[in-house]
Amino acid sequence: MDIKEMKDAMQKITMPEDMRERVIKDCRSNAGRPVRKYSRAACLAMLCIVLVACSAAAKYVVDAASTAEASAYQGPASVDLMPIDWTFTQEDVPVMIEKLSESDYLAVYADSELLLRVTQDGTVESSTDAGTAWTVCETEEVPADDFSIWLYAHDPIPGYSMKGLQNRLSNGALVKHYSIEENTKEFYFVFDGNWVQIELVQRLNIKSMLLDGQRLMVTSDHMPFKVSDDLTASFQELLVSSGILTEKDAKKEVSAVIKHIKSHA
Repeated sequence: MDIKEMKDAMQKITMPEDMRERVIKDCRSNAGRPVRKYSRAACLAMLCIVLVACSAAAKYVVDAASTAEASAYQGPASVDLMPIDWTFTQEDVPVMIEKLSESDYLAVYADSELLLRVTQDGTVESSTDAGTAWTVCETEEVPADDFSIWLYAHDPIPGYSMKGLQNRLSNGALVKHYSIEENTKEFYFVFDGNWVQIELVQRLNIKSMLLDGQRLMVTSDHMPFKVSDDLTASFQELLVSSGILTEKDAKKEVSAVIKHIKSHA
């Protein structure tokens, strides 16, 4: 099992962040090494370790589920609602995230039907006519503690630091929710000062692109991963019209990301 297969399998398991990171780190450190033969005793010992780890993970799931059930939060939580995504962190796209932080917006999002952006004062705006007109979205506040529990079940192995986001949530970050029922899309916005992260819920997988304070994320409607040329152009235009990047820089930065995806998908 390679790293990708291991991560796909672990998406179905909820466990504490430190445990997930140790498992992934161990698998990466051993990737490519020759297979070793172990004695029966050694195999039994390793089996005991695995059983203990699974028991701890199961206890965590039960505790989290019990807490979530007792809370007032009613949002769905399932890895089935996770987008099929390709995530680029600040290390991967430093120019995009730096220019975003210097602009009038905290985040931007695009799909084939909707454009969305978050202003510096925390206002969420949407457009369904390619940015000609923008409407202020009505959002509802979600308790950070409840969202924290929901996040582990919804996105257990994200393409960013779960520990970092959980720290923000425990230290006063504000969470807002916006839903488009007819389009089966939901957005959760985690605000921490002049920083925001968007968590997507897609009941139907769609192609989309978003840029926020945490990362650039590209989603696909199926596997193998596909990127839409029309969506790419729409997202580039959104970056330009929002004053985040110049037309030249937007084409350069987005093209580099798409090239990377196409060469590795």
